[in-house]
Amino acid sequence: MPSVFGINNLKFTIKNDIMIENECDYINVIKREIDDRLVGKSSGKRAILVFFESNRKLKEFYDSTALGSLKELTVYLTEEASLDEKEILIKRATTSDQITLFTRTFGRGTDFKCDDQIVATNGGTHVIQTFLSEEVQIKGRTARQGDHRSYSMILLDRDLEKFHTEKVDIEDVKKEGFYTSRTVCLMDATGSMYYLLHKCKNTVDIMFERASEILKEQNIKSDSFQLQFVVYRNYNSREDKILQSSPWETKPDNLRAFMNTIEVEGGWNNEAIEIGLWHANEENERENITQVILIVAEQTGGRCEMLDINSSSGSQMLTDLITEEILRNVGGSTKGNALVEAYRKIFHKDYT
Repeated sequence: MPSVFGINNLKFTIKNDIMIENECDYINVIKREIDDRLVGKSSGKRAILVFFESNRKLKEFYDSTALGSLKELTVYLTEEASLDEKEILIKRATTSDQITLFTRTFGRGTDFKCDDQIVATNGGTHVIQTFLSEEVQIKGRTARQGDHRSYSMILLDRDLEKFHTEKVDIEDVKKEGFYTSRTVCLMDATGSMYYLLHKCKNTVDIMFERASEILKEQNIKSDSFQLQFVVYRNYNSREDKILQSSPWETKPDNLRAFMNTIEVEGGWNNEAIEIGLWHANEENERENITQVILIVAEQTGGRCEMLDINSSSGSQMLTDLITEEILRNVGGSTKGNALVEAYRKIFHKDYT
């Protein structure tokens, strides 16, 4: 056991929802917490959502003997699942007598709405977080749609030393959380923007790869950002075409698949930028977004860059613009500019 915790298996219990365990007890305590929380106020069964830091840790728990008889009630969801699988398992996760294991990505930007009355009358869903990171957002999964839900943290003691060298003040950690960038990239998809959309389809992978490379070099988790692509058209477009949006993603595959379905159309009436901004505001109401990158034909407020979408360097310019703003946002006021400078040293080119 790390020396900062003394000789005992020290637990910090703030409102009885936080436990710190040594490696021998960690998995067993997670299983016991599931057991304890599964039966609700009226002896009906609740729904349990358990979040793990990585695929490896999720699988270690799922394959452990500790899970025992609960395994037949348990399913798991990782980023590798298809969109259909994600949709099905996310909906099923809040039903009675259901235990679902998730990787950390699903703790951000995923709404778990509970329509199961058995779950609702027995205290709602219960969320267990098994690692110290982005606690504020994952805890937020328990407070959607006005439902009554509950939350607890079970932490592995040796993992805490990665964050603190002195005795951990859990109350401060709970208040501060860990910073994550959530960026909406809002684009005009009318006829004049054909080349822009084409370049976006070709540069999604590059944006993610470069941002992840810089973050790793700076010892920041490479999935510290989420990106959503949103396109808008004209007010006289069909209802299903006036606004289209991707899921929130931390990997490029699904964003690329979404962009491949988008084609330009329209351009002979007023553009529905207000609907695009309304969408961004709606997303922010569900969970805070940290910035909107707006790509339009006319200059607006904030940082503005001229993007020649017809030039041979257009793809590079677009990649740099979006990637730099993601990095600046992830780093915040303390490290944002340094991340951008690190990016420019490796990737920046003159557009001549």
